[in-house]
Amino acid sequence: MDDPYEKQRQTAGSWATLVWLASGLSLYLTSESATLFSWSALVFLAVGMFAAAIVFGIAFYLVQRAIAKALMIFVSTPTPGVATAIRSIGFVLLLLEAVLIYLVASWIFHSVPFLHS
Repeated sequence: MDDPYEKQRQTAGSWATLVWLASGLSLYLTSESATLFSWSALVFLAVGMFAAAIVFGIAFYLVQRAIAKALMIFVSTPTPGVATAIRSIGFVLLLLEAVLIYLVASWIFHSVPFLHS
């Protein structure tokens, strides 16, 4: 039997990877001093994608699971209103994760000299 949370874990890691890739591409394509076709871009994107999946993917997966467990304590009967609230919380978490990943990617991009020179 498959782990019921395996798909959720994979989705969390995939989302973090995708956001890192989009953030990195955006940073490299809008920078005047950095080129996308360089070793530094390859290192930044490749290492960053794996790190983002591990750090942000796992962290936000654990946050989602904690919220789900907390809601199970307070909600005894599922209703359409509860389902809407859970979807809204999930959407806000996705947006928060995307913003956080972009901010970290931008900070690393601008802090490490060999990435943009």
